[in-house]
Amino acid sequence: MDRGRSEYFTSLLPPCEHWRMFRELERDVAYLDIETDGLRHDSKVTVVGIHRNGKTTILVNGRDLDERSLARTLDGVSMLVTFNGRSFDIPLLDFNFPFAVPRIPHFDLRHGCARIGLKGGLKRIEREVGIARPREVEYVTGEEAAYLWKLWERKGNENALNLLCKYNGEDTRNLEPLARLTYDRLQKVTEEEGD
Repeated sequence: MDRGRSEYFTSLLPPCEHWRMFRELERDVAYLDIETDGLRHDSKVTVVGIHRNGKTTILVNGRDLDERSLARTLDGVSMLVTFNGRSFDIPLLDFNFPFAVPRIPHFDLRHGCARIGLKGGLKRIEREVGIARPREVEYVTGEEAAYLWKLWERKGNENALNLLCKYNGEDTRNLEPLARLTYDRLQKVTEEEGD
């Protein structure tokens, strides 16, 4: 940990315990979310949002999203934070852009939230804990995100692409306060359990 080699811990700790390193690695965390053209295991990744050190980068397929740009944006990251990324985002990124995502600790908030009694999708949990979104993307869903991509891809609708990128940016930025809240509650629960 002192040498900045967080990847060492990925095989040492079970994935469900990676959250324990969050505070130690927080300064080099990347909050990551993807959008796709569908919900299949072989879907095309259309947009990748990465929020890191107060800055959000949105990479768009066909513009600036490729294996090199993704690897460059994640360079130096010590931990990934996602919501359902262990079973959706990371496998799809690996399928579409092999070797671009580093093998580092991964705090999947879907599982962390479930351990503290917050169940459901990201938007539902955000509302439950008081994290707000701008009105224009407040009720956009993953299915609508795929539709927005199709409007952009087939008709060149710039407004659809802009809304999709705004939606994805909110997903990534909102992971940061949710990760802090989840970490704090997980700490409390494990202390109470004597874990």
